[in-house]
Amino acid sequence: MRVKIEDLTPPIYLTPFTALSALMYHALKNYGIPVAGFCDNNKALHGEFYDDCKILPPPEMIGAGEEPTVIICAYYTQIRPQMRRLGINRLITLEQVLTKNHVAAALSMLDKKRVSDLAPKQMIRLAHIDHEIRKFILPDAALTDDSFILPYVEMPVTEKCTLKCAYCSNLMQYFKSPRHIEFEQLCADFDCLMKNVDFVRLLKIIGGEPFLHPKLPSLISYFSKNRDKYGSFQLTTNGTVIPDDKTMRVMKDADIYVLISDYGELSANFSKLVRKLDEFGIAYQLLDNLTWRDVMRIVDESDTREARTVFDECTMTCFTVKNGRFYYCPFLAQGETLMAFPYDIKNHVVLDASCSKDDIRSYFEASNAPSGCKYCSGYSERNLALPVARQVGKSLEYARKG
Repeated sequence: MRVKIEDLTPPIYLTPFTALSALMYHALKNYGIPVAGFCDNNKALHGEFYDDCKILPPPEMIGAGEEPTVIICAYYTQIRPQMRRLGINRLITLEQVLTKNHVAAALSMLDKKRVSDLAPKQMIRLAHIDHEIRKFILPDAALTDDSFILPYVEMPVTEKCTLKCAYCSNLMQYFKSPRHIEFEQLCADFDCLMKNVDFVRLLKIIGGEPFLHPKLPSLISYFSKNRDKYGSFQLTTNGTVIPDDKTMRVMKDADIYVLISDYGELSANFSKLVRKLDEFGIAYQLLDNLTWRDVMRIVDESDTREARTVFDECTMTCFTVKNGRFYYCPFLAQGETLMAFPYDIKNHVVLDASCSKDDIRSYFEASNAPSGCKYCSGYSERNLALPVARQVGKSLEYARKG
């Protein structure tokens, strides 16, 4: 539900500290609405200032006695439970408040350098800031009361990967005969999705390893034809493959933002890839301080929990499009491909000629737990920490149930 910025009740805090919360700060300031502070779990940021506004640890928001209004600017599903535990119930998302007009007015005031100066603490680069902001530059068609906006959609283009990570959250470790998704299928899925939403804040190409797909340049070009329907355009890679010059030029033209996971010696071409991205002027982010957890693993029948429990505890925030279907998450998408759980039409929405905006919206807004969740180990910050990118020699076994 949309909230008018002038109707917000003080004291107002913004969490976590990101370029988007800084943008929200300036939008509020333009309306003469004071911000009591930023709050963030990152101890390295505590005591720092953006403009004249201090970054605080979350418990300090409740020290004044009056219940605060907290605007969650990122990681909503992770932060909301923490706020509830602190007894804070007046929670609003950035999407409910910030509009294109607010962004336009606040953008000139945003101190990108100050946000970027905190990069060692948050891995923020100037290019990252620009791509985050693009998620909120919505077309006019997406600004109506009936508009349907998706926050984050991933499109896996291949099941093939140069690595075989034991704890891959996209389930690549289970594929014995991985394949590339057909170019025609990917284009049809993209067209159907774009037809039935008004805007996607973040569209990300993933794998496997996306650079292995032989038609990746053509695919990126095809996706670019509807560039006004999505904000940030990203691609994630493991730093093992160096794309050719044609692919680099296409990525540059499409304004793709590349996320590079640094797995040390496993990311054999990491440095070469960075140099080539710099050469072509392509924006990227280095993910070199990663934490992996025991999330989205296929569990044995004896270890399953109720689907409702897994769904309610899940903090996964991205939707996945694969093989003509729209899913809540990559586990449901890849798990259905692997037949890791019994087939259930309610686990997805079919993207075909009969698909409508109401079909996707109803699935998006529904509170029903997909039955496939029962076979997932879950997704939460409380899940056990695991070794990053530990390799296995062969595909992992699991019980097929499809």
